[in-house]
Amino acid sequence: MNLSGNTILITGGGSGIGLALAKEFLQRDNLVIICGRDAGRLHAAKKKFQSLEIIQCDISNEGSVSAMLEKIEQNYPDLNFLVNNAGIMKMWNIQHETTNTRNGRYPVCHSQNFPIPCPKNDPKAIQENIAQIITRN
Repeated sequence: MNLSGNTILITGGGSGIGLALAKEFLQRDNLVIICGRDAGRLHAAKKKFQSLEIIQCDISNEGSVSAMLEKIEQNYPDLNFLVNNAGIMKMWNIQHETTNTRNGRYPVCHSQNFPIPCPKNDPKAIQENIAQIITRN
C-alpha cells in the first residue's frame, strides 16, 4: 500500500480518529479531504491543517451524500483512497438486552456505507473501514 501521493477521503474527519488520520496522511504528502456533519469542527480542522479540503456532509442523509459525491466527482477526480470512519454510538446493556435500542453500559459503533467513486481500474484504489471495538464505560 502506497501511503503517499493519494487523494484520500475520510468520513467523520472533523475530530477524533478521523482527524488524527488526516494529520498523518497530510504529513505523508497526500491530498486529504475530510467530511462531517459539524461545520464548526470542519472549519476548526481546516484552520489547524490549512492544506485539508473539507466538505460538510451527513452520511445518514441521502441528499447530503449525493451533494458530496457531486463535489467529489467535480473537484477530486483522482480520489483513490476512502476511509470509512464516520459512525454513531448507541448505548445498550449487553447483560440484559439482545438489541442496541436502549441506554446501558456498552457503546457500539455503527458505520454508514455509501458509494464513493473510487476508480476501480486504479491499482492504488484503497478502501479502509475503521472498526470500533466494544469497550466498557
